[in-house]
Amino acid sequence: MVGVKLFGLSPSPFSQRVIWALKTKVAVNFVLITKPMMSFFTYVGEQQEKAINDNLQTLRIIEEHGLGEQKFLSGDRIGLVDIALGWIIHTLAAMEEIVGVKFVQADTFPLLHAWMKNFREIPVIKDNLPSHDQILDYFKGRREMFVKSPHACHHHH
Repeated sequence: MVGVKLFGLSPSPFSQRVIWALKTKVAVNFVLITKPMMSFFTYVGEQQEKAINDNLQTLRIIEEHGLGEQKFLSGDRIGLVDIALGWIIHTLAAMEEIVGVKFVQADTFPLLHAWMKNFREIPVIKDNLPSHDQILDYFKGRREMFVKSPHACHHHH
């Protein structure tokens, strides 16, 4: 089968790195790719909007290229790549609540939503993840610090 490449629709270098991290299934690569997902939390204004759009693009790539029919990114059993993404997605929920944005929902990213549910149901994960309230308390203070920082990017009207 010959692939057709349409002008203007080629994946960005960032998209290519995410796809590469998914294909190689190397946890360190995955952490490096997904760490920028937290930036929407540290920014305000236009930079935050860009970071939110970048997150949606990253999640779309993970949804389309990472999971497929598999229960986990590593296949039928949890692997290091799942753990690398799992802690990010777990903390992301508290950050989303504080900022007022929601990324991973059943209707927008059904495979990732199911993956997160499967991930959280594994006993060793369930028993060791900090509670949502603990994460929320921690990140509320962090968000106030970021927003009050003189280095925060504020959008002026």
